[in-house]
Amino acid sequence: MNPDPFQLYQHLYDRYGPQHWWPARTQVEMMIGAVLVQNTAWTQTTKALRQLEDQGLLDFRAILDTPDERLWDIIRPAGYFRVKTKRLKALAAFMASFDTLESCIHPDNQHLRQELLTIYGIGKETADSIVCYAAQQPIFVVDAYTKRLFLRLDWIHAKTDYDAMQALVHASLPKNTDTLGEFHALIVRHAKEHCLKRPRCQGCPVTYCSWVASP
Repeated sequence: MNPDPFQLYQHLYDRYGPQHWWPARTQVEMMIGAVLVQNTAWTQTTKALRQLEDQGLLDFRAILDTPDERLWDIIRPAGYFRVKTKRLKALAAFMASFDTLESCIHPDNQHLRQELLTIYGIGKETADSIVCYAAQQPIFVVDAYTKRLFLRLDWIHAKTDYDAMQALVHASLPKNTDTLGEFHALIVRHAKEHCLKRPRCQGCPVTYCSWVASP
């Protein structure tokens, strides 16, 4: 069938309802979480975030002032703690170059995505997460769950790149931050309940999926 992300969005929303994503209380927590969640589960990310909070380190300037070895111990639950410490400090250094968070992270900063992509360890998925959920700009976040689901729907092929998948969604859904963010969150929810690496097809709301699960 022809790709129809809007129909998929409606089916997922009807099944799962609003996801209230990204689960963060502040823009800073959201941005730090976007780095910590790279290549790890959200449950482990949450542990690292709470430990940073307990130490008063959900703050970019505080992160910059904290010795690497201390951060290693604090964010260890999120995995790859040495690499992620370097990435957090790179993001913190970028943010510290602004007088206020709000002077950079806001809906009208059209240069934000490109600026984020120049930071060590910030790729397209992490940058777009920050742009969508922290800066409230209308952009769809593509992740591994998106690719898995779109492949099983025969909407893309294995070599389809990030930009092409993002463009597919942008061409179908309203250019609205809430809708694009919700679609990303719904795909994550669906991937955890049905579209796993070994899919659970029984009861799946995406009845037009071409995937046939192995017995």
